[in-house]
Amino acid sequence: MSDPADTKAVGSLPVLVAEAEAHERATVYSRPRRWMLWRQPPVIRRLEVLVLPLWVFPCGKTGEPTASAAIGVEAMDGAAFVLDPDLPPPSVKAPPLCLAPRLTSENAHKLAQQELQDTALRSRRLKSAALVGTELRRPFLIGYPFWIAYLKKGNRYDFLPIDAVSGSHAGLRMRKAVLFALRDLEKAS
Repeated sequence: MSDPADTKAVGSLPVLVAEAEAHERATVYSRPRRWMLWRQPPVIRRLEVLVLPLWVFPCGKTGEPTASAAIGVEAMDGAAFVLDPDLPPPSVKAPPLCLAPRLTSENAHKLAQQELQDTALRSRRLKSAALVGTELRRPFLIGYPFWIAYLKKGNRYDFLPIDAVSGSHAGLRMRKAVLFALRDLEKAS
């Protein structure tokens, strides 16, 4: 069983993407594909920051003191992804973590190990070369911010998660995790 002290977040990463830039990126990411150009583009109703718990596993080769990369495992649903090794340090001044993690560090370790192997086997990616022969180190818990853009597409509503640190589209993996988090926040209020 994991140590209860391990489930306390070190802090949260600061939001590096401003709201105006997040609005621009949400507009670009939500545009219809070419075959759907005749349709009305989605309207962004509002933007908000959601800070999700994330287990961070530094990765490094045996004997090297510094980590060459990191694997992040979202602690609500278990979505795993490779993190940028040049992340800013967690800060207590950043937006606070409002949800407790669902995954223990042991369960997250299994998911991180699988992501590490999958990424190392993808030979065409540049970041996979840095992960060959690396091992996972002791994890720590942080709060990772995402911009959530609430969209109106015709008669229906949707949302779009955007990474608030890098500004990239968070992808389909994170949609499920964001849904879990939004449901938990709704139940808590």
